[in-house]
Amino acid sequence: MTETNEPQITKRTRIRRSPEMVAELILEAERRANTAEICRREKIAPAQFYRWRQKFKEAGIQGLKNVKTGPKKKDPDKEQMERENARLTAALCESSIELQLLKKSVSSAYMGR
Repeated sequence: MTETNEPQITKRTRIRRSPEMVAELILEAERRANTAEICRREKIAPAQFYRWRQKFKEAGIQGLKNVKTGPKKKDPDKEQMERENARLTAALCESSIELQLLKKSVSSAYMGR
């Protein structure tokens, strides 16, 4: 077997930071006025950092909590309620159609006299 001198590609792991930690990084960057250094140290893309900073300026820490944090966990109770709601909506629709048909047949029976 021959070995190649190609560099190995390593997958970057994603680090989830709390809104409070993001706020600390933003405030540190404001104090030190060196955003690039903080981005390198924390392994954050500058565009990501600037998005965080914009959200922070708009709404403080509460704005950072609304930043997408990944896929939501599925709630089985909610899914069951949604299925039940769909079933009941279909049943209501069907009953409404039947009622309209009955009203038409009754009114046409009286009109036919």
